[in-house]
Amino acid sequence: MPFAQLMAVLPLRDVACSLRVPSNPNGLKYNKDENETVIAHRSDCGLFLSQNRKEQFTMSEPSNGAWPFQEIPEEEGLDISAIFGDSSAVPQGDPFAPPAAAQSVPSSPTPVAQEITPAVAATLQPTTAPIVNTPAKAPAEAPAENPIAAAFEQKTAENTKKGLLEKPPVFYHKGVKEEIDDPSMTFEELRIRKSDDFTDLEEGKRVSWSVEYCGIRKEVKDPKGTTIISMKEMIERSREFLDALKKTKDKDPCCYVKPKVEMKTKGNAAYFSLANLLVDKDELSSLCESMGIPYTGSTRLSLGDAFRSATGDIRERVPVTVDGETNIYLAYCRDNKRTAGVFSRELVKETLNRETNRYEKLANISCGKNDGMFRCDNLVLDDAVDVQGCCRKAEELFELYQRCANRKQIETICVNFLRGMEATKLSVTGHMYFVPRTFMERVDIFEDFITLLSGLNKKQTPLVVNSFYIIDDAKQRDKMTEEFYLAVKKEIAAYQEKCDYLIKSSSQSPAVMERWVLKVQALEEKKRHYEGVLQRELDGLDDEFSVLKLLSQELQVRAKSIRSQRFQQRAA
Repeated sequence: MPFAQLMAVLPLRDVACSLRVPSNPNGLKYNKDENETVIAHRSDCGLFLSQNRKEQFTMSEPSNGAWPFQEIPEEEGLDISAIFGDSSAVPQGDPFAPPAAAQSVPSSPTPVAQEITPAVAATLQPTTAPIVNTPAKAPAEAPAENPIAAAFEQKTAENTKKGLLEKPPVFYHKGVKEEIDDPSMTFEELRIRKSDDFTDLEEGKRVSWSVEYCGIRKEVKDPKGTTIISMKEMIERSREFLDALKKTKDKDPCCYVKPKVEMKTKGNAAYFSLANLLVDKDELSSLCESMGIPYTGSTRLSLGDAFRSATGDIRERVPVTVDGETNIYLAYCRDNKRTAGVFSRELVKETLNRETNRYEKLANISCGKNDGMFRCDNLVLDDAVDVQGCCRKAEELFELYQRCANRKQIETICVNFLRGMEATKLSVTGHMYFVPRTFMERVDIFEDFITLLSGLNKKQTPLVVNSFYIIDDAKQRDKMTEEFYLAVKKEIAAYQEKCDYLIKSSSQSPAVMERWVLKVQALEEKKRHYEGVLQRELDGLDDEFSVLKLLSQELQVRAKSIRSQRFQQRAA
């Protein structure tokens, strides 16, 4: 039997193996004692096998004391090479590694002594590494939970839950908390009941509800068919609620019923800024026509406006440093003595930051009213200012302004379009207007119009336009009422002044008077419309409107009288 199979057959509790270096290194000795102990050793290793039925052997290293066993005589014919092989031979594999077949052999409860034969010894190979069997460590177990503490925590949560069942839910909106006396009502009935105290619940476009209880949030899908108590009980009966009570620090949580209001939009606030721009009149007219915006500009060329705008754009700031001293010069055009049949201005250089600023005339710029010829004469060369360059720039702008619309003309188009939407100016300065909800769709057209204008601008300066929604609630209506009062009072004052001027000057133009009568009627209609938008009577304007109506009626009477007189004169 091979030695590996021998080790597999003999149980570890009955067989102990140890390797030692014998005292006699020259030869191998073999012996058996009376207890059937087998000993075999040679110079480089030792094998110790023993059988004992009374005590268990363990892996051990024999002591260095006297050898307790008798040596085997040489005449018994023990073949050393058959057991251990030649020491000069090539080392074989691990002799102590058990074969796969030997691992499946069951161990016998009764130890059986086996004698080493030459065939068994032939399978052994010398080695110096001891065989040690290390028992596997058992995995550490998690500490057991204290059952008394868990039961106490469970009981506390259940008692807390019983107390919360009788606690009424709480209505929570805009920082106000009120207990709900009748939780059997639906969420829609609660909204109607609270609408007197919270107007947004009545005026809102949509009202949604949610219930928050001990960190648990549930949305109400059917406010008209779901009662408050049913949502509260649904949460209280859930396992999630009991677990939440164990974790929360607040042992007396409230069941909050919260509405979420989506407000209606009152309208848009539109803002625009045109800065400095020039747009070709033909391109502007085509753009307005394609977008349905009335074009009020004239294609007629105005030499006076073109000349004043071109020379007004000449403005250059020139800092000059000479011998460590810096002087700042400003070159621009200003009016000079008027001459019949000629538009005339002069180019001057002003020295800034002096006790008395110094002015020097550099050129005279003029344009004939009849022939439209642009002229620059009396040029004075200057070291700091490019006089000829300023004159060339003024002439180029003059040609451009004759065929382009300027900022003032485009601003008139924009304001007229906003007035067509019954927009009200929100601020005294700037261009911010409130557009009612009925015209909100046209605000997008206005924004697109300004954006396209920015691409047609010859001066390549950016144009700004923006709009935002204004929600429909009492707070915003109060603010809008104040803004409307300020804007309309300003319009009424301007209308009164113009109507009074037409009356006192004895105007003979019925078309002009009738045009202002229509403007007064449109302003009065705008007031009635805003009373519906703001949901209140704008009686603070009654006095101003009463005066304006009287002036408008007188203009209407005068216009009819003049037309009647002219008709009679033509008939005669």
